[in-house]
Amino acid sequence: MAVADATFFHGPGGGFPHRTANYVVQTMQRVNRIYRDTVWGSESLTGMGLQIKELRIHPEITSSSKYHKNGKHYNMFDDHASWPDHELLKQFGEDEDVGKFCLAHLFTHRRFAGGVLGLAYIASPRKVAVGGICSHPDMEKAYNTGFSSTKNTKGNNLLTQEAMLVTAHEFGHNWGAEHDAETRECAPDAYSGGGGKFIMYPYAVSGYDENNNKFSPCSQRYISAVLTTRSDSCFQEEGSRTDSLTANVPLCGNGIIDKNEDCDGGGMGLSGLDQCCSRDCKLVGNAVCSSTNFECCKDCQMAPQNILCRGSSKELCQEAAFCTGFSLDCPQSKPLKNNTPCIDEGKCVNGVCLDYCAYEGQLIKKVLKPCRCEDVASSCLRCCRSSHETCRPQNKSSSDSFLQDGRPCNYGYCEAGKCHKTSANMIQRLFDFIERLDSSTFVAFMKSNIVGTIIIFSLVVWIPLSWTISCIDKRREKKSREKNLLFVSNDALLLQSLQSNILANRLKDYNVKDSKLSRSEQFHYQTSANLEKPQYQNYFAADESDPKAVNKYTFYKSSAPMEMETVI
Repeated sequence: MAVADATFFHGPGGGFPHRTANYVVQTMQRVNRIYRDTVWGSESLTGMGLQIKELRIHPEITSSSKYHKNGKHYNMFDDHASWPDHELLKQFGEDEDVGKFCLAHLFTHRRFAGGVLGLAYIASPRKVAVGGICSHPDMEKAYNTGFSSTKNTKGNNLLTQEAMLVTAHEFGHNWGAEHDAETRECAPDAYSGGGGKFIMYPYAVSGYDENNNKFSPCSQRYISAVLTTRSDSCFQEEGSRTDSLTANVPLCGNGIIDKNEDCDGGGMGLSGLDQCCSRDCKLVGNAVCSSTNFECCKDCQMAPQNILCRGSSKELCQEAAFCTGFSLDCPQSKPLKNNTPCIDEGKCVNGVCLDYCAYEGQLIKKVLKPCRCEDVASSCLRCCRSSHETCRPQNKSSSDSFLQDGRPCNYGYCEAGKCHKTSANMIQRLFDFIERLDSSTFVAFMKSNIVGTIIIFSLVVWIPLSWTISCIDKRREKKSREKNLLFVSNDALLLQSLQSNILANRLKDYNVKDSKLSRSEQFHYQTSANLEKPQYQNYFAADESDPKAVNKYTFYKSSAPMEMETVI
């Protein structure tokens, strides 16, 4: 299931249901293509991708009076209100009924502290583990969720390619992938023919390099392990479930008018909230259209002449367009004048936004493409290269030579022309530690009594270990909050409650229905920001060189509804 909140509707969606739906669908098409083209370890694990089963769009901020529980709703606040990233993901899992979907992904247009661009629960090969793809919700909230934002921490919009890669990155976590380790195999550079970083690199990738649109061998191994144990529980063969992104088969509720449908109101229609389109995708009464499907549809009828149907777009170098009064489709926009500034310091030429490098290349009669300079000191400068030259800064003395604040650089995000590094930390994996001990009856007993095991482990090992580490990292402890454990991994954060006092208080809240498993809330953050110090440095160090030791959360399968684990 894909959900667009009100900030996304009024941001990338421009305030138009049709435009909002198109943006989400096109993003998912591109992400789906990456996933389906990837071989996840064997021929039997190919062609697995994402599809939208249901699309929900919020045209307005949700009123708190409409909601119960804690008086909050994930769609309640605008971009200027305080809304911590992990709280947004938690609230999203509480407010939406996503148990019937493999994944649910929220598209938002909010800025988050610390440069966070997205967040998702990470999947595990263990079928009973909670989180990520094919994960079943408990009585209060769901964990097969994720979100991605189209706005960075400085309030600037992400480029379309960057936003798509953030979404693909978050889905990668939902499918079980960790961040790529700094090895030649999984994090090669782009300056010696290595192809550059892959999708799951800890820092946000730009899309300039060949590998930016691919999964590394490390990610493929992680996801392969998850798909091997999880795919049979929620993946379906193409054709057994309709797939509007890859097949011409009708699927009522995806926001697209398919064969034998009069209209498709998406999630609003399925919920009975589209006054023009019914739950079974039929026009209601005298309605001739739904605004979800057509830009020139107003109050279920064809919009009159001169009604704005498409705003002016610097990204597309197009002027505003207005309905003609005799068509449901918005007419083609006229191009903006040549040399009109467009996104990211580009210029409009014949109705197309040429990026900074392409425009500069035109002036000197060379074909230049954007790239990211190798050294950190230059990685926030606008760098270009031709087909046979190295990547280097372009017009260093120019006033527009620096990247916008919040844009990704080599090891973090840009601010005032400098690359601010993020802090790296270690991953904590309590379940991995337990699972590696599988040669005794005692361990078998521990596995079947996991709640008690965690309590004992916390008392015997965790408390002394955390005390020792806290002495070493006392300076970092000053910025810690008595909350869930936050794992900061440069561009990502992994949240998990492991301190014994918090764990003891929340075991009841984390129990699965059969009361045999406790849940550790785990979040994976995609961020391009500078987190100078982790909020907790207490952790259990797992051997990251061992794939089995670093990966224990839950997965989602690609062919299932596009409920973004990553997502979407």
